[in-house]
Amino acid sequence: MTVVFGLAAVYTTFLISNYASLLRQSYPYNFAWTAGQAVVEFARLQERVASYGLGDGGTELDDVLVRIDILLNRVGVLRGVGMAEFIDRFPDQSAVIDNLSTTLEALSSFLAQPHADRAEVVREIRRGLAPIGAQLSRFASAANQYGGEVIGNGQHRLVSLHWIFSALAGGLMLCGASFIVLLMFKNREVRRAHDIQGKLTRELSAARDRAELASRSKSRFLATMSHELRTPLNAIIGFSEMITREMHGSAGQPQYPEYAGYILDSGTHMLSLVEDILTTAKLESGNYDLDLRDIDLAAVVKAVTTMLRGNPLAIGRRITTEPASVWPILLADERAVRQMLLNLLTNALKFSAPSGNVGLTCRSVAGDGFFEIMVRDDGIGMTEEQAALAVLPFQQIDDGMNRRYEGTGLGLTIVKGLIEAHGGHLRIKSGQNKGTEVSLLFPSAAIIGTKGVLEENLMRLDAE
Repeated sequence: MTVVFGLAAVYTTFLISNYASLLRQSYPYNFAWTAGQAVVEFARLQERVASYGLGDGGTELDDVLVRIDILLNRVGVLRGVGMAEFIDRFPDQSAVIDNLSTTLEALSSFLAQPHADRAEVVREIRRGLAPIGAQLSRFASAANQYGGEVIGNGQHRLVSLHWIFSALAGGLMLCGASFIVLLMFKNREVRRAHDIQGKLTRELSAARDRAELASRSKSRFLATMSHELRTPLNAIIGFSEMITREMHGSAGQPQYPEYAGYILDSGTHMLSLVEDILTTAKLESGNYDLDLRDIDLAAVVKAVTTMLRGNPLAIGRRITTEPASVWPILLADERAVRQMLLNLLTNALKFSAPSGNVGLTCRSVAGDGFFEIMVRDDGIGMTEEQAALAVLPFQQIDDGMNRRYEGTGLGLTIVKGLIEAHGGHLRIKSGQNKGTEVSLLFPSAAIIGTKGVLEENLMRLDAE
């Protein structure tokens, strides 16, 4: 189809160019024909003059004047049909038409006057026309030669155009054929790529299904193992606590309650790890059920800071709140909110310098439809890459200070999962050696009302 359209376009262009060329070259024919007509009219004028000289029964003077006017008209036509181009080619013929025009006008004026002797008039006319005849004949011959040259040049150009257009048509056909071949080749490549893509899509789908199955299996395994571990751990914790407190009498040796205290601390720590793993498994599998109730956020914050009072990380450090913070009544899962705050405050205390300060802020975020609970520390901070890793499961920032503390690397992962389960999101702003700000962004629709207000210096954690 491309070749057909190309040939049609080339052929049409050729016809238009040919026709335009013929139109441009038509004036040489007219000029040569007009020059020939001028010679004919000149001969007729001479014939009328001769007939006028015969006397009675011959041509009248008016007929001679008519022929002079006709010849002057032919001269005017010659001046308008390519005279300039002709004179450029034959400059020696430039005076012929002017002489003829001047002579005819002079004769016309002469004949307009009354004359008694007809023979004298004829002699005067012949004397004026005598030199013009030969000049006009040479002019007509040059005009015919000029017309032939121009037509020959035009024909040569038309032949050249024909070959040019033929070459263009051949090139267009070659390009069209090459395009078709290339199109077929590309089409074959596209089909091959489509087949490969389809195969990869199927493989990726199968790999995704396997990964989802593995993830579900892992979550089920973690949930099952966590449940199985919690039962003996609770027993260990309970009995070790009884021994530590000597609830049923003396342990017999003073070292036994001390040893039982070590067992209690280790069991409590292990139970905390199991709880973190179980929570992570539930969040990943989408089986974490929120118990949404109206909670007093100020009371939750006080409860969390009270829990941190006995933590070794709290020694010498302080938690303060912004004076403008107003703690609302929140529709949320109290256990989840407590765990999120506990994880964030524990991390902030962990990475703060001794006698450092941890800030706690609650405020609305204008225009975003969220309100923010922000925990801020002045510790070692993180890079953007480290902040991105910090929310991934079992990831810990590779830093000398971080390696001093135990943990599974699930703290921020659990916080991120719990806040997203509430319809919010987690935001981290940090810089190397510039401290860290971690924000819980709850949707504004979760605010039921405002009630709780905390004092600026919430507590000196090691005060008691």
